[in-house]
Amino acid sequence: MASIKEYLNETANFNRRVEIITEFLNNSSIQLKELISLLEKLFDALKRSNNLINFLKNYSQTFETQMVKMGEELTTIKEKIIAYQTQLSFIEQITKQTRSSTDAIEENAHKFIKLARMITYLAENIEVKAYQARDEGKGLAVIARETYKVAKSSELLFRHFDELLEVIRKNVEPFSSEIDATIKDASASSKDLIDFLSSLKSVSESIELLKKFIRSIEKGSEIFSEVETKINERVKNIQKQLGDALYTVDEISIKSSEITNLSQILYEIYNIVNFQQNINKNPYVSKQLKYLLSENLRILKKINIGTSPSLLPQELLTELHYIINQVNKLYELILNNTGEVENLNSIMNKISGIKMDINQIFSNRSMIIDKIADFKKLLKEQLLIIENLIEVGSKIIAKLKTLAVFSKLEKSHSIQYKELIAPIITEFNQLLIRMTSSFNALESGVAELKTTLSRLDALYLQKDFVHLTLPDFSRIKIFYDDTLRVFETCFLNIKNLKGLINNLDKDNFLLKQHWNVYEEALFGVLNFQSYLQNLLSEKETVPYFVKSQNVFTINLFNDPVTLKPDLKTDATSQQVIVNYSTGLFQFGFGTGVIPGLCDEYTMSEDGREYNLHIREDLKYANGRKLHIEDIKAGILKGLNGPNRNLLEMIAGARDYLQSRDENLLWVKVLDQNRIKIKLEYPYLAFFSSFATNIADPYIDGELPVGIGPFKLLSWDRGKELILEANDFYYEGRPGIDILKFLITVDDDLGYELFKSGELSIYQPGLKFLQRVKQEFPELVITTPELSIQFLCFHCQKPPFNNKLVRQAISYGINVEKFVNDLLFERAIPAKGVFPPSMPVYNKRLGGYKYDPSRSRQLLSQAGFSAGLPDRYPLLVSDTVNSIRRAEFIKSNLNEIGVRVEINPLPWHDFLENCYKGNFLLCLQGWISDTGDPDNFLYPLFHTKSFGYTGNTFFFSNSEIDEMIDNARQIRNIKQRIKYYQEIEEKIIDEAPGVFLFHSLKTIVVRKGVRGFKPHPLSIIRAKYIQSIMSSGNREILSERLGSRFVTV
Repeated sequence: MASIKEYLNETANFNRRVEIITEFLNNSSIQLKELISLLEKLFDALKRSNNLINFLKNYSQTFETQMVKMGEELTTIKEKIIAYQTQLSFIEQITKQTRSSTDAIEENAHKFIKLARMITYLAENIEVKAYQARDEGKGLAVIARETYKVAKSSELLFRHFDELLEVIRKNVEPFSSEIDATIKDASASSKDLIDFLSSLKSVSESIELLKKFIRSIEKGSEIFSEVETKINERVKNIQKQLGDALYTVDEISIKSSEITNLSQILYEIYNIVNFQQNINKNPYVSKQLKYLLSENLRILKKINIGTSPSLLPQELLTELHYIINQVNKLYELILNNTGEVENLNSIMNKISGIKMDINQIFSNRSMIIDKIADFKKLLKEQLLIIENLIEVGSKIIAKLKTLAVFSKLEKSHSIQYKELIAPIITEFNQLLIRMTSSFNALESGVAELKTTLSRLDALYLQKDFVHLTLPDFSRIKIFYDDTLRVFETCFLNIKNLKGLINNLDKDNFLLKQHWNVYEEALFGVLNFQSYLQNLLSEKETVPYFVKSQNVFTINLFNDPVTLKPDLKTDATSQQVIVNYSTGLFQFGFGTGVIPGLCDEYTMSEDGREYNLHIREDLKYANGRKLHIEDIKAGILKGLNGPNRNLLEMIAGARDYLQSRDENLLWVKVLDQNRIKIKLEYPYLAFFSSFATNIADPYIDGELPVGIGPFKLLSWDRGKELILEANDFYYEGRPGIDILKFLITVDDDLGYELFKSGELSIYQPGLKFLQRVKQEFPELVITTPELSIQFLCFHCQKPPFNNKLVRQAISYGINVEKFVNDLLFERAIPAKGVFPPSMPVYNKRLGGYKYDPSRSRQLLSQAGFSAGLPDRYPLLVSDTVNSIRRAEFIKSNLNEIGVRVEINPLPWHDFLENCYKGNFLLCLQGWISDTGDPDNFLYPLFHTKSFGYTGNTFFFSNSEIDEMIDNARQIRNIKQRIKYYQEIEEKIIDEAPGVFLFHSLKTIVVRKGVRGFKPHPLSIIRAKYIQSIMSSGNREILSERLGSRFVTV
């Protein structure tokens, strides 16, 4: 026989099957995305190669013209080089002649100087002999002295002559060497050029190579056109398959979450009603049971079994294999043309090398022309001087000849001493003959040098430079090489493509198996419809006797900051708001979402468009009817409040926030019960945003009026808040008549109230945590809270705007000891932002391990080798526990040279100062609104979330902002988790704060309390709670599902 317990088990089994198939579809959707990406890359690559084909077609004619022109230029250059080579040979002859003439002149000049010196010595001897001849030698003595003077002057004159020849020789030698080298280079280049032209394939043959390549590529162009069309079509098909897969994931995940959460609540309420046998039965709880039965039935009837989505239909697989084969054909065509391209490239490389040689020849030619001009100028200058010297020398010779004649006359006149002077006079005449001969040879050499200069003057060398225009084959080569590289990449992509196609083909088979199991689990749940319908049809038989009011009391540590849903920023406010207000959706016992004011909805396949149907005849707690415009007004309030980030993905939200023009916001009222919302991008946690109460409709006032299970009656600040059951609540009036929240700032008061029986649920402070665990172990419930507590740096203010300083402090706090010494069993040390109970939690994170020496090292790198220079206020709330935690941090930081002063403030003042940025350091915390990773990172670390929205770090990093924005738009759960983990790692490296611990929520629940389950979002909802007493007012202890950890 069916039972609620069995129904709960079946929904749990169904949920597990949904998790399996959604994980499978998420993994497959990643592969489909990768397949689309590979096809798009392939298409882009083929398009690039097609551009090459079009380029070659258009360029071939130009290339052919350039090849013909190049051939003509090479012939002209060859002729010019041969002519130039002839001219250089002539110059070489001239330089040799110059060198020869210079050598001859030098030799004769040396002879002349030597003979002049001998005549000088002889003149001295003649003078001596003349003195010996006495009167007969007087005339000869005069001649001897004159000869000495003339010979001596000629010797000195021709020594200068030798210096002039040395100048000519120094210029002739290097000039001659350069001419020789140039002639050698020109000859070699000319020979290479002639050899190259002889071996070069004709221009027509080269063009034929090019045309053959183009014809081959044109075939590829035809293949490309076909493949292009097919890829475009198939990408669209696969995108549809991807959209179908993601839509299926969204659809069955939402439905599974709804039915799982509703079945859990149904089970709790059913147990309460069932437990009330033989006890004063509360009809309100029975009505709640009826409502939950009808909600479960309504959701079950909405679930469409549908058909298994196909990842890759067979015809699509066939088309993909065809595309692969065609791309391989293209690749083969490209590879087959490599020889032709390399052949052409080799020819052009040789021509390019020859061009460099040609350029060098004409460059040298220009240089030689300049050097010849310089040499001619120098030779002319030196010849002019030499000619002047020759002219003087000629006069000297003439004078010496005259003196020789006179010496002969003196010899003939001598009688007595003729034998004495005759030999020496003869010697003088002989030397003069030799000297005259040398001088004549010298004159002849100078004449030859002058003739050489005339021949050099007659030589004409033109400074023309013949340019060789090379066909621009580099463009062809670059495009071809690029195409080859692209196709090599394509080849790798094809291999990956094959692997993906094979995997997806296998996944098609596995998906059918998973879908069959999913359908079985779904049928297992749907089979309970008749059972649930029978329970719904049962009539109440047990009478209800009204006694006293059923009052339920919970303690809070502080007053709420606000009671308005759209303005809330703290967990205490939410504790109250969630009990008097309801949104379009609401949370189940975990972070799963169930219907709220919205009972029906449809979602577009791309996840960006929602049609929401609002329940009929909804009323506020004062009896006033809810209008559809109130729903839109609630959304507008939420967008104008500090939690706007939860709704900013609505299309037009940013424009609305700038202009306050409601028409820009894509929230459209369709009729009295329907509203349509469009999003800028698909956002997985969109329904969760509405479950946070920030967009709830309510009637404004000092005590706002909502559509929740309770109605606010009074608020005595610092003492208590009182709510009463809402008779107009659409789920049915709660079983509790009065719900009280007592403000117990002093933990002693809370403990005493619980011991005395005045508290139904006690939230103990740290002081009494161990005591209540010892005194009431069976009443204590502990559950992980989706929260993070941290030491917050103001990242805009020095010195905490320095990343190194922030990292230093992160290493300087012993988080493990902090948690062990101060929090006992109420927390888990944090290594990052996300709590361990979330799927996004990264076990690999190392965080900042306590390392004071590393802290001091980082401070030194930041320029604070002696520690930070000032004392820095540490802002905390004025509770004993907060101050103790601050003292621990102060002590740790003092050890690394960071001095802080603790500044405790009352709760509200503390929060205001944090939100406004009036601090340098503060101890803060964050409890998630939705349990989604975005609800940690966007409000805490995005630049747009400064202040009240949550970013009290005032941390701003454009790269992290962009990553957070991108993460919000990811639809695949697996990819989304991975990306959020990457963002978390970057945030930890930036160290905007020291992440201290994740709280464990401890609650003490009195015996006899039924229907309570601790919530990971740290909310206590009283609408399903019952406090059951026996007729003798004896508390009854019963099993509570709430003692188990909640899956989030």
